[in-house]
Amino acid sequence: MSMQTVSAGVSDQLRDRLALLAASVSIVSAHGTDGPAAITITSVTSVSLEPPALLVCVNKQSGLLAAIEGSGAFRVNYLASSQADLARAFGRPKDGDVFSDPVWNLKALSGPGVTGAVAQIACRRVSRSDYGSHAVLIGAVEAISGEAGDPLVYVRREYGRAMSASDSAGHQD
Repeated sequence: MSMQTVSAGVSDQLRDRLALLAASVSIVSAHGTDGPAAITITSVTSVSLEPPALLVCVNKQSGLLAAIEGSGAFRVNYLASSQADLARAFGRPKDGDVFSDPVWNLKALSGPGVTGAVAQIACRRVSRSDYGSHAVLIGAVEAISGEAGDPLVYVRREYGRAMSASDSAGHQD
């Protein structure tokens, strides 16, 4: 079966099913030759703890991919639950100087850092594999920082706060 045959109706079904699953929200950034680049991404996951590495999927048409390829590095900023507006802003095309907001640390290693993010992970790109519309990148982790807080999640096409079982113990449905 070709990928095109499978994709006909399955793409929408997959998108709808995946929307039911909570995903952490990050802004992946890089220093490009034309300046900083960043987009909101939920397709980030750990690959290995030894050696530490992350996997990031980036649309091949994005300016972010060009910045990563040019610099050989990227930063994953896992957002705090209070940063949904920032996630929305970088989830669609941007006009103007979006990096003028004081939340950005433009001097951070591997790519702009988001102040207040629960985790900032600087990576060196070590491999790339293309599949469909996206490049699948593996990054070797070079530095980690972050601030205390609840992570931002995306579920049912909405941003929200992750809640543990003990957080919800007192809540009745």
